[in-house]
Amino acid sequence: MVQSKALIFSGIPDGFPVPGKDLVVQSSEVDISKAPQGGVVLKVLFVSIDPYMRGRMRDASITSYSPAYPIGQPIEGGGIAKIIESGNETFKKGDIVSGLITHSEYAVYSAERTAASNLKVLNNPYNFPLQRFTGVLGMPGLTAYASLYDIGELHKNEKETIFVSAASGAVGSLVGQLAKREGLRVVGSAGSDEKVKYLIEKLGFDAAFNYKKESPKEALAKYIPEGLDIFYDNVGGGEISNFHSTQ
Repeated sequence: MVQSKALIFSGIPDGFPVPGKDLVVQSSEVDISKAPQGGVVLKVLFVSIDPYMRGRMRDASITSYSPAYPIGQPIEGGGIAKIIESGNETFKKGDIVSGLITHSEYAVYSAERTAASNLKVLNNPYNFPLQRFTGVLGMPGLTAYASLYDIGELHKNEKETIFVSAASGAVGSLVGQLAKREGLRVVGSAGSDEKVKYLIEKLGFDAAFNYKKESPKEALAKYIPEGLDIFYDNVGGGEISNFHSTQ
């Protein structure tokens, strides 16, 4: 038995989750000596905190594309873990896996949960730091790459301009960098002056604005007077109509 800390979903938040109220760190004893038949025992290495997780912090009667977190249980999300015991022929002791990982130090997965968590042995031939697989080499990176190249059919074109909303986030920041790599002019929006500075000075955006200080409609007309070719929408809502009104 070992002591394992976990981040417990303890209440449905009204707005932002409140640490110590809606999300509470608790310790409990976990038997990590043997895996269930068809299951695994995990030592959690890295977890990703992603926006969609807020949507799971809801009443279970409300249906959505991802299930609600059960109250009183640890939250889960994309992450990286090490198999320390295995009762599943797909995995062996010592394997590094990715998938839906419990936000805890250790976790014991049943056969059903192992299958539902979409665990896969991590393919890391270049020995990248494992935490990168929760970011640029994980869900945010795949989202940015697939949406731009497979859906948006992005190609090298120095005459095109792309506008990225919520550009300082995990996906938006990667979208902007990929577009710059292809030679596009990149404009982004963010919610603070510090984030705007980060976009321009660190990520190489051609222009960016603070949507809390400057209305998107006016900013888009100012920074993209000639109109744009691609709108990468990370947030929905008002910026879509602002985008259309400038065209």
